Amino acid sequence: MKFTIAKAILQRELAFVQSVVERRNTIPVLTNVLIESLGADTVRISGTDLDVTIRCDAVVESIATQGAMCVQAKKLFDIARLLPDEPVTFTLQTAGHRQRDLPGTAQLQGHAAIGECRAADNTDPADHLRNHPGGRALHVVRRQI
Repeated sequence: MKFTIAKAILQRELAFVQSVVERRNTIPVLTNVLIESLGADTVRISGTDLDVTIRCDAVVESIATQGAMCVQAKKLFDIARLLPDEPVTFTLQTAGHRQRDLPGTAQLQGHAAIGECRAADNTDPADHLRNHPGGRALHVVRRQI
């Protein structure tokens, strides 16, 4: 993922979203914000504490590469405040790690997509994930409302 955004827009949206982000490390990922591209000129910045979620859509100057990244909210907000008043460019670098799509958004190796499981072979999508041949334990939680 690579995009360029005005510093004022970034700072405004981060200030709003980081207000809901967990400051304690009970669940470390909750100290982060999710930044994801939405089309050719918009990114969504999301933060949550599992009770409240705030999502802000911001118009950016350019998106060179589509994608998503998770960044520590407080650290990013502190850095954004110190930057000069000029556009900020974000570039996701994977440092040799393999990127994977989340279950439910892409094809599993050798299996139908989760949304297609029930229609394709009349199996439960949760069972389909539990038996994934990747050698990893995957726990699926169901909650009826």
